[in-house]
Amino acid sequence: MKITTQLVVVCLLSQATFAQPVNTTLSTPNSWIQKADFNGGLRNCAIGFSIGDKGYLGTGSVYGQPIIYYKDFWEFDPQTNVWTQKADFGGTARDRAVGFNIGDKGYVGTGYSPANGYLKDFWEYDPAANQWTRKSDLSGPGRYSAFSFSSGYKGYIGTGDIAAYTHSKDFWEYDQSSDTWTRKADFGGAARQYSAAFAIDGKGYAGTGYAEVRFNDFWEYNPTNDIWTQKANFPGSQRAAVVAFAIKNKGYIGTGSLYHFYPMNDFWEFDPVTDKWTQKADFSGKARDFAVGFSIGNKGYVGTGRSDDGAGNIIEDKDFWEYTPDAQTTAVPTITSFAPTSGPVGTTVTVTGTNFGANPADNIVYFGATKAVVTAASTTTLKVKVPVGATYQPVSVTVNGLTGSSAMPFVVTFKAIRGIDTVSFAPAINISMGSNPDQMALADIDGDGKSDMIVGSYGESALPQNAVAVFRNTSNTGAIAFAQKVELLKGSAQTYPVVTDFDGNGKTDLAVLDTRLEKLYLFSNKSTPGNISLIQQAEYTTGDFPYSIGTVDIDGDGKPDIVIPNLNGKNFSVFRNTSASGSISFAPKIDFQLTLKPISIAIGDLDKDGKTDIVIGYTDYNNYTISIFRNNSTPGLISFDPKIDLANNADGYTSGISIGDLDGDSKLDITISNFSNSASTLSLYRNTGSTGLISFAPKVSYATKGTGFQNNAINDLDGDSKPDIAGTNYWSGTTAIFKNKSIPGTLSLGKSVMYPAGSGPKATTIGDIDGDGKPDIIFLNLFSGTISILRNQVKPSLCQPPSSLTVDNLIYNTARLGWTLPDSSVNGFMIRYYPAGTNEIRERLATSTATHLILKNLQLNTTYKWKIRSVCSSDVSSWVKGPDFTTAASFALSSNAETITRSGVQGSEVVQIVPNPSNGNFTIQMQLPAKNVLTTLALYNSFGERIWQQQAGMLSGTVTKSIALDSKLSEGVYILRIERSDVRLMQKVVVNK
Repeated sequence: MKITTQLVVVCLLSQATFAQPVNTTLSTPNSWIQKADFNGGLRNCAIGFSIGDKGYLGTGSVYGQPIIYYKDFWEFDPQTNVWTQKADFGGTARDRAVGFNIGDKGYVGTGYSPANGYLKDFWEYDPAANQWTRKSDLSGPGRYSAFSFSSGYKGYIGTGDIAAYTHSKDFWEYDQSSDTWTRKADFGGAARQYSAAFAIDGKGYAGTGYAEVRFNDFWEYNPTNDIWTQKANFPGSQRAAVVAFAIKNKGYIGTGSLYHFYPMNDFWEFDPVTDKWTQKADFSGKARDFAVGFSIGNKGYVGTGRSDDGAGNIIEDKDFWEYTPDAQTTAVPTITSFAPTSGPVGTTVTVTGTNFGANPADNIVYFGATKAVVTAASTTTLKVKVPVGATYQPVSVTVNGLTGSSAMPFVVTFKAIRGIDTVSFAPAINISMGSNPDQMALADIDGDGKSDMIVGSYGESALPQNAVAVFRNTSNTGAIAFAQKVELLKGSAQTYPVVTDFDGNGKTDLAVLDTRLEKLYLFSNKSTPGNISLIQQAEYTTGDFPYSIGTVDIDGDGKPDIVIPNLNGKNFSVFRNTSASGSISFAPKIDFQLTLKPISIAIGDLDKDGKTDIVIGYTDYNNYTISIFRNNSTPGLISFDPKIDLANNADGYTSGISIGDLDGDSKLDITISNFSNSASTLSLYRNTGSTGLISFAPKVSYATKGTGFQNNAINDLDGDSKPDIAGTNYWSGTTAIFKNKSIPGTLSLGKSVMYPAGSGPKATTIGDIDGDGKPDIIFLNLFSGTISILRNQVKPSLCQPPSSLTVDNLIYNTARLGWTLPDSSVNGFMIRYYPAGTNEIRERLATSTATHLILKNLQLNTTYKWKIRSVCSSDVSSWVKGPDFTTAASFALSSNAETITRSGVQGSEVVQIVPNPSNGNFTIQMQLPAKNVLTTLALYNSFGERIWQQQAGMLSGTVTKSIALDSKLSEGVYILRIERSDVRLMQKVVVNK
C-alpha cells in the first residue's frame, strides 16, 4: 500500500506555476538525479506525500528571529519537472505536521504553531478541486513530530511530542469513509518523536526517532490483528528526523541526524520478506535532517530540510532529488479476474492477478476511456473505483511501464426503467467538423476525467481542409459541450485514429492511420488537464491501402502493438511495440498473407488462453467470410495459427466487427455489421469454444431497418447489465439500437429502435459524454460534416439493486450468497445462478430484509455464476453480478470431522465413524457442545443428494449412535452431517460391499 511518512515540515509560497529546466540525464539503477528546486523556498520540517503521479509538499518553517511558519502547498509533476502552487493548507501555518494520502485524497494534520501550540486538527485535500476540507480532529492529544502512513482506506498516526519533554507512543487509525479516529495498540517501541514510517503490502513499518536518546529499532504493524512486531534494527547509526518512503515491495530510510545536529546522507533499503537491510547509494545532496521524502511510481523523492553551510552554521535547503532503485526484473501484470463484473460508476471492484504494484500509486488502472482511482493494493489484488466515463473495454493495469488487460470488459450499469424506445435518447446534438468526418476514437486525453473525441477526416487524396480533430470535453451532467477543436496532421487524406498508452507512462497516446497516404503516425500525449498537447514522435509506412486499425498487446510483453488490415495488399500487418516511457517506437511491420481484401478488424481473447486473437472481415463481393486468427505469439515473436473461417453468406460485406460477451457466459461473442445496398443486417456469432479451442455457433441475423449498415458498437444502454448494440444505416440516414435479451447459451436481440441521423452516418461509438453515469451514442455524418451525440435519457428507476455482493461459507455443494440491502425499500430479491458455460438457469427469491441466501445441492467441481436484482412494487432494479464461485471436486474428508459453527470458528467437537469403511452398518461417536440442542443426522451421496435422515433428539456432550443401513447403501463414498443450531459436523463414510 502506498504510504507516506514524514518527520519533516516544509513551507511554501503563493499560487503560480514555475517551469524549471528539465534534467535530461537518464536514470541509472541505484542512483540520484537532481530535479527542479522546490519553488516554495528554503525550509525544513515540512510534510510531503504523493497522490497518483504527482507529489505534494507544504507547511514547514525556517529558522530566524522569529521563526517563520508556512502554510503554502505545492504540487510536483515528475514528468514535466515542474512545481505548481496550489491552494494554501486549510489550517494555521505550522511545522512538524504529518501528511499522507488515502486513494485520491491527501491528509495533513497535527504539528506545532506558536499561536496554538500542539495541534490536533486534521484536513483533507482534494487535488481535483484544489480544495481543503476540515475533517474530525485527532482523538488523541495534540502533538508534533509524529509518524504517519496509510494503508487502504485507513490512515495512521503515532508517537510524537504531546507536551514539553513529554513523548508519546499512542497510535491512532483514521477511517476515511466514516471520518472517525480509533485508538489502536500502542507503538511497539519506546515513546518518542521524530520517527519515520512507510507501508508495504498492507502493513506499516516505523522506527528510528528521539527521546533524550536516538533510536534505531524498527517495528512492523499488522492492521488485521492490531499487533506490533519488532523487526531487524535499522543498521545505520541511531538517529532521528530521517526521510522514509516505499517503492513497490521495498522500504527506504535515509538522511537524518545523529546528535543535536550531525546530519547524515546514507541511504538504506528494507526488504520485509527477508527482514534485511541493504545500504544503497548515498543521498547525492548535502547531508541533512528534517527533509521531506515520498515516492511516485517506482521513484523516490527527497528534498528541503536542514544542512551545514560548511562553516558550522545550520541552513535550510530547497534542492530536490529523485532516486531510482536497483533495476529489477519487471514482470508484466496480469488480470485473472475482477468482481463484481458489473455495477454503476463508483462501484469498488476487486481486481485479482499478478505482478501488481504493492502501493496504490504504483498501479495505473483504466476502464476503457477513463482512469480509475486505486484505493488499495497488493501484488496480487487491487481495489479500484469504477470511473465516470468508463467504456465497454477490458480493464487494464499498468505497472512500471508495462500493461496487462482483462479478457472481459466491465459492464457499467445504472438505475433505470428497463427497455429501449424512441425516447430513450434526446434529439441529436450536432457539432460541426469543418471537413468530412470519417472515423473516431473516445478517450480522456487531458486527464481531467472526461472522455474527449478524436475524429479523423475523409478524402481520397490529401486535402488542405482535412485534419485529425481533437475535441476536449467540457460537458457537465445533462449539458454536453466541447472546446474548440485542436487539429493534427493538417492536409491529410483519410485518417483512422486509435488510442492507448503506448509507452506505459499512464497517459493515453494517439496513433493515426492515413489510408490513402499509406502512413502510420504516432503521437505522444503531453496534455495536462484543460490543455490538449499531442506531439508527433514517429511515422511509419504501411502496406497497400491500409483500411482500419486496432491496438492490443499481441505478444504478451506488456506493450500494446498495432494491427492494420491492408485492403489492396490482401494481408494484415503487425507493428510490434518497442516503446519506453516517454519515447514511442515500433519495430518494422510483419505481414500476414490473406486471400481476400480485408476491410475491418476486431481483437479479443476468444479462447480464454490469455492471448488476444484477431477477427478480420472482408469486402470481396459474393465471398463474405469472417476469418479468425488464433494468437500463439510469445514475447518478441508475433505468430498466429492458420485462419478459421466463419461463413457469412451474402448479407453484404463486413463493414464493422465488435467483440463482447452478449449472453453472460464469460465468453466473447462476435457482432458483424453487414453493409448492403438493400436490406442490411446485424449478425451475431455465439462463442462455443473453450481454452485453446476457437468455435462459434452459426450466426443469427437481425434486420437493421435500413441500408448500408456501418460499424456497430457495444455497451449497456439501459442499465440492465446486458451490453446492447448500436450502429448506423449509411444510406438510410438512421441509427439502429438493439436491446440485448440474451441468456447464457442463447443470443437474442429485440427489434431495432430507430433514431434519425445526418447524411452518411458511420463510426458509431458509445461512451458517457456528460458524466451522468449513462452511456451516450456518438456517430459521424460523413456528408453532413457533423458529429452527432445522442444523450442517454433512459428514465431512472427508484428500485435500487443490492450492493457489496459476496460468496462465503462455500462447503462442498453449498454456498452462501451475501449482499448489502439497498437504501430504498424493496419487496424482495430475485437471484439467478447457473453453471458457467451452460444455460441451466435456476431462480430463487429472498425476502425484503434478507442479506444472504444459501444454495444447496450444487454440482461438485463446478464454477457457478450468479446475479441478483431487487423487486419493488411497480418495477425491478437492474441485475448486479456477483463473484463467481467453484464447488469442491469431491466430498473427501480427513479422519477428523470438519466443524462449522455459526461464527465459522473451529470448535473442539469431534465425530468419528467406526468402522470406516463398513458394509453400511456403523457407529457414530460424537463429541457435541454441552448445551442440549435438537440434533439431526443426515447422509448425502456424492451428488449432494440427501438419501437418509434421522431426528436424533436433544443431544449434548459425548453421544454414541448405531446406524444400520447395509440394505440401503450401495458401495461408494457418502457424507454424514450432524446438524444443530449451534454447530454442524461432517464426516466421510466409506461403504465397501
